[in-house]
Amino acid sequence: MLQNIDEAFKPPVIASLKWLACSIEPLKIGLLAEIFVLPSTPNDGFEEISPLFSPVDVLKYFPGLIVVQGGNAWETRGERRKDLHYLTSDRIFQGPASSFAFTESDAHMHIGRLCLAYHLHRSSMTRISNFNQHNNYYKKKLMEYASRNWAEHLEMIPQASWPPEVSRNAVLSLSIRSQSLVTIAGNYYPNKVLIWRPHCYTALRGFRQLTEILISGGVGVSKYLTQVDLDEGLPTFDQARNLEVLQMLLNHGADVHATGGYYGTVLQAACAIQYRDIVRFLINHGVAVNAQGGRYGTALQAACAVGDSWIAQLLLDN
Repeated sequence: MLQNIDEAFKPPVIASLKWLACSIEPLKIGLLAEIFVLPSTPNDGFEEISPLFSPVDVLKYFPGLIVVQGGNAWETRGERRKDLHYLTSDRIFQGPASSFAFTESDAHMHIGRLCLAYHLHRSSMTRISNFNQHNNYYKKKLMEYASRNWAEHLEMIPQASWPPEVSRNAVLSLSIRSQSLVTIAGNYYPNKVLIWRPHCYTALRGFRQLTEILISGGVGVSKYLTQVDLDEGLPTFDQARNLEVLQMLLNHGADVHATGGYYGTVLQAACAIQYRDIVRFLINHGVAVNAQGGRYGTALQAACAVGDSWIAQLLLDN
């Protein structure tokens, strides 16, 4: 089937297959149609994009490769993960369709790089003064996908492999009080703390590498982070469930007893969401298990409220 694709359309087909194989979310036909007409690289610019006459027109460029289920576009070769394995396997690299082959890292970098550049391009053209205007901003699905997922795609790849242009754009996109950050952060946490402290947003999402960049002290205003700035990252962290990010924040000086956020403390948050590794980690780092305050009053009350006897016993033992 791959060999039957018109040579003139191979570049956008290959690019689209990367999205189909490695997208963070299922691709609606409308989104796939927007993806298909994207430039091969951000350097080609986004000003001259010509949309397809109708979103379903995109299907004719993938004869026999795509079926539509509930409005989502899927490869026809069985389960999605099997498709990913085939498209990145030695079998396709060594076969007659080798020109369509790619690695998973290549796909994530391609998607993340384009999404990041597209997000910066679109956010520079749009003024959003408050979080309530987000629905008006996301008139096209690609804008929403790019804003929400560029960072997650990049986090799939070691930062040492990021091109310099990607690293620069990532920092630019997360600049304090920038239009770009407003459009990103408003998706997850309608609170101005994320606009003033971008590392709180990356910690909230569990993005270890981006958080490291922002708190390392070598990028822009991160050189002037205060104790309060670092401490703010822990209460915001309560939705991230990422032990590496938590450890990084503490290693950079965040106070394990910092208060704030929905649950009050990071220990109470870990108990409430039943993340046992983080509870054990915090106890080993000397957190006060009987501290008062927060949504449930104490960490033990949080564990009991969600019915986690294992965490409750661990707290009682310490």
